[in-house]
Amino acid sequence: SSHFGSSHDCSTNARADLNSDFASCLAFRYRDFIFVQSGAMPPMREQAIRIAEGVAPYAVEFLGSFFVVLTYGFNVLTGSLVWMSTSVACAIMVSMAAAATVSGGHLNPAVSLAFGLARKMGWFRVLGYCAAQLCGGVLAGYTCAQLIQHDSRVGPLAPWRKSDFLDSLITEVVFTTVMCFVALNCLASVRNNPQKHPNQFSAVAVGFVYIAGGQAAYEISGAFFNPALTFGFSFIGNEADWVRLHLYFAYQALGAVIAAMLFFMLRPEEFAGVGSLEGEGLDWRRSCQVVCPCLVGRGQEETGEKQSQHVDDEEALATYLATYRSPLPARLLAECLGTFVVVFTFGLSSACAKLAAEGAETGAGGSTTSAPSAFEDGQEMANTVHWATAAALLSLTYALADVSGAHFNPAVTVAKTFSQPGMCQMAESLPIIISQIGGGVAAALMYTCCLFKSKGNHELTTKTLGPGEGHGWRAVVFGETVFTCAVALVVLAVTVVPSRRYPQALGVRSFPSGLAIGFCVAGAGFSCASQTGGLLNPAIAVGVATANVLNNNFDFGTHIGDCMAYVTWEMLGGLIASILFVLTHPLEYKRDPLLVQ
Repeated sequence: SSHFGSSHDCSTNARADLNSDFASCLAFRYRDFIFVQSGAMPPMREQAIRIAEGVAPYAVEFLGSFFVVLTYGFNVLTGSLVWMSTSVACAIMVSMAAAATVSGGHLNPAVSLAFGLARKMGWFRVLGYCAAQLCGGVLAGYTCAQLIQHDSRVGPLAPWRKSDFLDSLITEVVFTTVMCFVALNCLASVRNNPQKHPNQFSAVAVGFVYIAGGQAAYEISGAFFNPALTFGFSFIGNEADWVRLHLYFAYQALGAVIAAMLFFMLRPEEFAGVGSLEGEGLDWRRSCQVVCPCLVGRGQEETGEKQSQHVDDEEALATYLATYRSPLPARLLAECLGTFVVVFTFGLSSACAKLAAEGAETGAGGSTTSAPSAFEDGQEMANTVHWATAAALLSLTYALADVSGAHFNPAVTVAKTFSQPGMCQMAESLPIIISQIGGGVAAALMYTCCLFKSKGNHELTTKTLGPGEGHGWRAVVFGETVFTCAVALVVLAVTVVPSRRYPQALGVRSFPSGLAIGFCVAGAGFSCASQTGGLLNPAIAVGVATANVLNNNFDFGTHIGDCMAYVTWEMLGGLIASILFVLTHPLEYKRDPLLVQ
């Protein structure tokens, strides 16, 4: 207005000139946008954008791996090890969320290898991702070494004082397998992460795997589960031990292979995506043929009705998957595997926390070198057992909820059985409970015999079943019954309500469902840990009793009686949860007069 005068003095020509200049400015400022929309982009700029588009995924993987490894390094070398795994998990979650739209957010060569073996990504891109991730890890490790100047080596180069290098390799295989398996199920599954309706929990699921493994395995293996971490931190301190480094790489790669095989065994619908026949679950030979075709000969070509079920039409595939239900063998294996991981995490975390408490009392460090240890935080480490167990349950709930319902707890299975009565439901419940108990026993055998008993450390895996100091059995009865009931009721409420009468029901693929289940286990475990031990799961009780019997040379003593007491009260909690579910969800059982059976 100062240039043209007041609005009353502006002539029509002046206003026209102003509008013309403004339009010219807009056209000048947005001509590049117009070029892009019309396809008239200058050739050099178009070529530059194409190059950037091709390089972007590898650059994102490099940056994400650098941030994750840098977070690990600063926590291990300068930070508090009590919350180290949570800190690294947060870095994994935010990096995956940021990189998901560009590269998929692997940030781990083992995960990229698993995607290649599962035929979810081309091998050229797999190799490029692995190279970028390893370079990011090396740069992060070198940065930590230069900034902090730590004299000791960490992880695979600083074995735990009460274990050996084989223990490190076993824990690395187990948790690397779990991490790759969860990543495949949450990122690559056509049912759990459909292209048109992707899930929103992939980053959270993978991140919480590291919380579980970090709390359980740091004092044994360094909690790497990632070749980029291993390679980057092998150069901190003394010269790298290349033999152990290659062994770590080999065992982490083995974890990726096992994860890819389990992915196809638990999700036979994925065979249709690779042009193979759909199986009925547990077809290990066909899984090996898909994952390692060069090692396992291809089976005979099948004809007739069992022709290849590869579906090219997206609509037909969506219709097929909408009505698909995993076969019973796959559901049984899913429950066994999930319960195994939960019980293994609980047992290993309890053993490491007990050693941390002993080291805090004696002032002894955990490592044979000057590498940092969490022993000075013994009590705090003891409080993280239930946090690690809840993290394992949360991540596997996201990964396997659409396969088996992700119970991983016989009390939850009992609650679902009695809340949805039926002969079919009752007939399937018993095999599922048996598979869950079997997974708990297998986990106890692994962390007792493979990791501790052979080294003379059986006292670390001995956990008394009974009331805590200053409490009686009444506290055990009340605590295990009530809090197991709470866990089972939450599982039913967030996963079993599909009725249109409850339009705000979450469902198994919703983001809050896994968080609700995991945080319920964490809260209940923290609250009753000092009174009852916070087991809240008959499979964990059986696993703890199995470890106690093995550690006492098969002297059953009172271990079986205490175990049966825990199992009884926890099963009672599941039964009460089913009654409460029926009372609080009456519309779920209301008959619709318009429906005809």
